[in-house]
Amino acid sequence: MVKKLDLHRRKAENCVKCNNSEERRAHQDADGYCRSVNPSDHVGVRCVGDWGADKVVFISTYMDITGKAMKYKFPNYYYIEICSGPGRCVDYRKGEEFDGTALAALATEGAAYYTKLFFFDLNPKTVENLRLRIDESTDIPQEVKDRTVVSVGDYSDPNSIINVLKTHITNNMRGLNVVFLDPTDMSVPFDLYLAMIDFGNRTDFIINFADGTDLRRNITLAFEKPESPVHMKYMRVLEVPDFFNDPVNIEYGRKGNYLKLTEKFENTFIQSFKNRGFEHIHEKRIKRYYKLLFFSSNEKGVKFWKQASNRNAAERENGQLVLFQEN
Repeated sequence: MVKKLDLHRRKAENCVKCNNSEERRAHQDADGYCRSVNPSDHVGVRCVGDWGADKVVFISTYMDITGKAMKYKFPNYYYIEICSGPGRCVDYRKGEEFDGTALAALATEGAAYYTKLFFFDLNPKTVENLRLRIDESTDIPQEVKDRTVVSVGDYSDPNSIINVLKTHITNNMRGLNVVFLDPTDMSVPFDLYLAMIDFGNRTDFIINFADGTDLRRNITLAFEKPESPVHMKYMRVLEVPDFFNDPVNIEYGRKGNYLKLTEKFENTFIQSFKNRGFEHIHEKRIKRYYKLLFFSSNEKGVKFWKQASNRNAAERENGQLVLFQEN
């Protein structure tokens, strides 16, 4: 039986259970932390929707499965998370506090089999908060803590991340990198993916693809206002610059058909990975808000991905599932 995944759920003291993004922003400080909630560990927390825990459970399950299954397959095996957050979240609908991906994943048994684990965030305060929570965790083994690197990193400046990796990964041609990108919107430039691919090692990507939030709200605006920041943002996300010049897409934009534009945007995004040998592509829908896209050049990664996808979040937290063991 698998070790129970404990997200350390707690009632969020003083949570006002905001109804919308405007209310949440009114309670946030300059670093995006909730000013109303008094966290159980007295370290800052950020608010997420009721889908947040589903993502945490899924990523932690995947990390656990792959860590155990791949421990004898690669001499070097790395986990790299970008946009890590501070380690604790608050479900603003339920008024409930719980562990974020970093703390939950590091506490799994599979984490012990990674050569190193990296967590990057743009905000220095967030980096310090996550580092503090990892240091003080009684669920994360010391050997895992010793192999964990928490650093400031800006995905709009790939070198800020690559330079940190180079400091800790000296043999980057005989291993596997699992890269999880978890931005709050659709703004990671394709240059970041290219930099990670060029860095070395075989690379698998897990990408938070905000089709139900950012794209749904803004993709038609990007066509209506070519000089707008959102247009420029989406241009950087796609490797293909012709997306916004395609007459069919322009017509969809004129008609406000965000569904077709979102579909074509995703297909264009995916094709750039296919062109680089990422033939094994799957997704995990996180309610209606976004999906996790998985890219791998090896079918073995898909095997583990599907296994994690088939696990029910409630079963995982109750410790009721048996993980795959490879012979």
